[in-house]
Amino acid sequence: MIKQSQIAAQLYTVRDHLKEASDAEETLKRVKAIGYQAVELPGLPPLEAEGWKELLDRHGLVCCAIHLGDGSLLEDPESAEKTLERLGCRYAVLPYPQGVSFESEEDVRAMCQSLSASGEMLRARGRILLYHNHNIEFIRFRNSPWLETIYQWTDRRSVQAELDVYWVQVGGGNPESWCRKLRGRLPILHLKDCGVDRERKPVFKEIGQGNLEWKAVLAQAKKSGCQWYVVEQDGNWINSDPFEALKVSWDYLSENFC
Repeated sequence: MIKQSQIAAQLYTVRDHLKEASDAEETLKRVKAIGYQAVELPGLPPLEAEGWKELLDRHGLVCCAIHLGDGSLLEDPESAEKTLERLGCRYAVLPYPQGVSFESEEDVRAMCQSLSASGEMLRARGRILLYHNHNIEFIRFRNSPWLETIYQWTDRRSVQAELDVYWVQVGGGNPESWCRKLRGRLPILHLKDCGVDRERKPVFKEIGQGNLEWKAVLAQAKKSGCQWYVVEQDGNWINSDPFEALKVSWDYLSENFC
């Protein structure tokens, strides 16, 4: 079983309601009303770190992590650490390996070196760098998916995982097995369910509305030391309403696993 306080909403899900700074308060209010006690930020805009911290505190929400895809995490980790400090947040996530070719060993090695260097600096200050996967890391290299190699080529203390189970599934991996592989290195799990549309293509679904085996996945994640279970749905929201999608996922998790 997991605690409700460990379930967070990735605000990328409601990004269409965060285009202006004036949208943020109403959006956070609606997320809190569903039941979420924590959120993950998809980046800073439309507010600065201090603005987010003020609003989050006002609505009784915790920032469990932030995605930093603006280059600061690898190019200017000092700046990233200051952002985390202002948010009162421990985890910084590289959301996507921009500019990295997974056809190039040199590219991936260079990225891993940057991840390790930034992660070491952050760890020295009590912060943790996480790598967020998609399906691209399931291109194979020397008979293993690149994701496995990335974690082999980086220090497990300084570079940890925000495993996205939807993208593991779409990449042909087994989410439960990957939770097991990352034992002791998995502070955050990204929860998205996976269904199939009439054209036989994978689609995002609310938790419990797709085909992932959540009982097994969540049980293994807990054994592996997972601290945060972050609900994210990139699109295909029920009734085209991302807030309703967040509620369906919250209700399913709360009723079945809390």
